[in-house]
Amino acid sequence: MAPKRPAETDEASHKARKKQRVAFARDIAVQAATSGSNQVNSSLPNSPVIDVEKFAQARSFEINAMKTSLDNTSTSGTHRVWQTLPRHLRRRAASHDARRVPLRLRDKAKAEMHPLKAGKDEGKSSKRKKKPSKSKPTHRSFLMRQIDKCWLETHIWHAKRMHMKNIWGYRLAESPTEKSFRPSYRAAMRDCIIHDASYFATIELKGPETLLKDLLRHCCDLQGPGPWSLRYSGGSRCAETHIYAPDMYPLGLISPAEIYWRPPPPSTEKDTDKSRLIWLRVHPAAFEAVFDAVQKCASLVLDQHNGEDQEIEVADLRGQINAFELIGPKSSQIIKGALIPTEGNNSAEFTKFWDSLNNLQSSGSVPRGMIIGLECHDPRLSFPPTKARPTKQADVFGTFPSSSLSQSDIWSEERRGCLVKPRYKKAELDKRREANVTPGTRLRPLRQDDRIPIMLVQKSIGTADSSMHGWTLLIPKGWSMPFFTSLTHTGSRVGGLRERLYQSFESGVRHFPSDYPSTSAYLSYVQEQAAIAEDLEARRPIAKRPPKVIPRERSKETVAWRAIQHIPYSDETLLAADRNSEASNPSKTSWLLRGSELISLLNTLGDSPEPEAALQDRITDIRKSYGVVSESITPLRLDEALVTVRVSMSGRGVPVDLCEIYSIPKGALEQAQAAQEESPDEESTEPRQIVPENLMGYVTSGSYCLSQGHGMLRTLNRTTGSSLSVACGVHRPEVWYNLYE
Repeated sequence: MAPKRPAETDEASHKARKKQRVAFARDIAVQAATSGSNQVNSSLPNSPVIDVEKFAQARSFEINAMKTSLDNTSTSGTHRVWQTLPRHLRRRAASHDARRVPLRLRDKAKAEMHPLKAGKDEGKSSKRKKKPSKSKPTHRSFLMRQIDKCWLETHIWHAKRMHMKNIWGYRLAESPTEKSFRPSYRAAMRDCIIHDASYFATIELKGPETLLKDLLRHCCDLQGPGPWSLRYSGGSRCAETHIYAPDMYPLGLISPAEIYWRPPPPSTEKDTDKSRLIWLRVHPAAFEAVFDAVQKCASLVLDQHNGEDQEIEVADLRGQINAFELIGPKSSQIIKGALIPTEGNNSAEFTKFWDSLNNLQSSGSVPRGMIIGLECHDPRLSFPPTKARPTKQADVFGTFPSSSLSQSDIWSEERRGCLVKPRYKKAELDKRREANVTPGTRLRPLRQDDRIPIMLVQKSIGTADSSMHGWTLLIPKGWSMPFFTSLTHTGSRVGGLRERLYQSFESGVRHFPSDYPSTSAYLSYVQEQAAIAEDLEARRPIAKRPPKVIPRERSKETVAWRAIQHIPYSDETLLAADRNSEASNPSKTSWLLRGSELISLLNTLGDSPEPEAALQDRITDIRKSYGVVSESITPLRLDEALVTVRVSMSGRGVPVDLCEIYSIPKGALEQAQAAQEESPDEESTEPRQIVPENLMGYVTSGSYCLSQGHGMLRTLNRTTGSSLSVACGVHRPEVWYNLYE
């Protein structure tokens, strides 16, 4: 039987032969010297005029040797033209399409593909050109391709380098085409990775401050400092919260949200009747539900203040605000190198912050959610940017959130409308650059050049040691590509939806919508995954398909979480009635128990003889403290509550999505430990008995955790009010098609 790998001698001989072949191709033959080589050649007289024919004949050997060496070198090269390019410039079609190679190397690429045609004029193409009258403009053809989805302003850049996907009404980048899973994680932990988050929806609320605060109390999370508190209403910080159905807390969870208050002018900081502005940035999958909830809350608040002549305006700002998320310790240096503030940002507070920006080891040293408003010049004027370098003396803790530091004209609709289209095209700026004393150098900003108002928001993912930090850059519509080109020129990586999901996974936080099973957005996500799994199963041979062990009559949307609650499905008519009741009253489905006070709440429930009554009293006290009292309060059932936990594998193995989490009975655990102590070297061959009643939860996000070096999983478990310490086991998952078909 032949060996699986060649011997070392064979490998060495192969390398030697390759080295010899390359050396032979690069060698130029030399004519051997003759006995009369010391004599003067008679074909070269002492006169300054030579005979060309005799001179060429005398050097014929050298000329032929040079020509042969050139031919051998060109045909035996180790790299082709497209292989000499850096990895980020290589294209798959460059091996057979010379147009995918940079212009300076295009002729050489054509010569490699068609050696016989090299240097020849191919003449006019025989293809018939379209008539100019029937050709459509480029922008018009792009608009026709966006009938059923929307493109981001950076779509063309991403489409050349990313796997694209139609989702949430947009055409978004899913992941880079090159191998970048681990490099993307390294960039988030050591360098910087950029994600275009312009697809997030923005909702604007305008009205008196007291009414806006009452509105937020009716639809936001009531645990911890809310977005109505003085900590956030001053406009110096971004509030991270969750949106609920009106007066349904803790039921009716819709989605997480970020809330921004427009800083008031210094003269009206204490005037609560002055009109204020609020921005809600929510995920596009939950935009319609959030928009409806906000409108209902606005009507509810106005009904409570019926005697007053006041109003609340709710506006849809989708497509008006673009955003970039920069995650990584070097994101601060990249922002400072790419942006040039205008002379109007001359306050001492802003100057102190901007001077210390390049000295930040990480944006995690900045207060969480801190907002900085500024006005900067057109990034194309200072292209190419350079990454800012840290200085020796650093004062990074001297700046704190304040309303004066967060002032920005990006809140003004009139100002954003004037900047929808840049005043100068790139070609016009290039002509100005050519007219410089040194062509190609940076341009000096002129009075008529654009000045763009932007907002910087500190962003942190997670709160543990594995958290990631960065910035969120908010810019007006029409300026994505000028900013994006400057931000990526410094060598920062660009990530898609997959990279953003794994940033949340590595940081140990929930990701919307895949980790929010009690929301309608999660049901849409489940149906999409089920359709993908069904398509994959249909293309798989019948003999290779996994068995369908779960009955088909179970509901697509609630089978997994219904199984946790041990609710049987025996009658199809009862199942249909149950579906209708769930659709009409979402409070009857599973609900997510979460919040900043979750740990203390669960400890209280574990010590209480009646956990459900204790939970109801605690939630009622929280609602009354904020004045959120409704006539009909839905009783909370603890067996319908789901809690998010993070689990690590005690041994080997990497869990995947939809793994089943089972509790291990105390007697079985002690028996297994005793058997292991008696014979530690022997492994048990008996199959493990899976009891359906011990099912605790399902894995919503499971993978190999690069920050921990082993398998990690984020699960949703049912709450029983018992002790939190419990041994559990992970069972292999069934496919999406089985669970949700």
